[in-house]
Amino acid sequence: MAMRAADANLLHMPQREALLLQTMTANGLINSTHGVVDDSVDGFPRDSHLAVAELCRSIVSRAL
Repeated sequence: MAMRAADANLLHMPQREALLLQTMTANGLINSTHGVVDDSVDGFPRDSHLAVAELCRSIVSRAL
């Protein structure tokens, strides 16, 4: 979406993702791959997930 709109403000930020993970965990969201309440996403640990968000942000930012 950020790329199509040529608007870096639309990029997903790791800080926002961390807040979302924290909020979901605090509210009892069950991780679909492990069946437990934790801050993993599709089997990927929190830190890996945040790193992917940063990587995507870096790639798109350079292209804008």
